[in-house]
Amino acid sequence: KEKKTVTCMDNQSNVTGFVASTLPEIKMLLDETLVSASDRQHHPFGDIIYGVPISTSKLPAIVQLQQQFEQAGGTPSNPNPRIHVIVDHVEQLLAIERFSLRNHDNLD
Repeated sequence: KEKKTVTCMDNQSNVTGFVASTLPEIKMLLDETLVSASDRQHHPFGDIIYGVPISTSKLPAIVQLQQQFEQAGGTPSNPNPRIHVIVDHVEQLLAIERFSLRNHDNLD
């Protein structure tokens, strides 16, 4: 399997976030930027959008990736990095709320 390489923009760019369609893409993006962030104070971006409607089975992985993202830090203009999810039905919102209450996670 061929390894993909993500090249992040330098601090001069206007890129503030990325859209990903799979959790492995988000993990790869975070892994690559954590390596490159060793030369910088922060990630080159502060937001990731998980660009497909969220399912409850993905919530634990999203929380884990969010914690990794927060530990790495954000950008000077966005010091609180976030992974955003798409909710396209009220049942998804209710499932996220139940998950959050059950796991004491702050999913803002």
